[in-house]
Amino acid sequence: MGGGRSQGSQWASGFAGAIEATRSEFPVNNGFFGQIGRSGRVEENRQIFTGDPEATFNQFRALITRGAIKSDSNGVAYGETFIFSDGSRVTARWQSSMGSGGSQAIEIWSYHRALAPYQKIHFERSPS
Repeated sequence: MGGGRSQGSQWASGFAGAIEATRSEFPVNNGFFGQIGRSGRVEENRQIFTGDPEATFNQFRALITRGAIKSDSNGVAYGETFIFSDGSRVTARWQSSMGSGGSQAIEIWSYHRALAPYQKIHFERSPS
């Protein structure tokens, strides 16, 4: 019938399409975006350094959540959760749960082989 996208076709490209869109702007290394966090001890804690953390966070969020359904019951303070058909989930927080600003982070729980099962990415201002 009509020429629009159905829910089914939205799910079909789902997380794989979101990963590909995001990888075109943010490289993946061994299943992770960004580089290992400051402590260097936990591989899944990542950082992306940029001149404008807020803009980079918003760009990354728009790409990695493409094709997901926003959860109505996310229970996330200062953020939102998106769910894909395969059960993969992305949580985007623009502020820490402690209420301090400047702590944008994205958490990814992935069932796709192109990414690690879990990673948390912080968006940091590049050192001067």
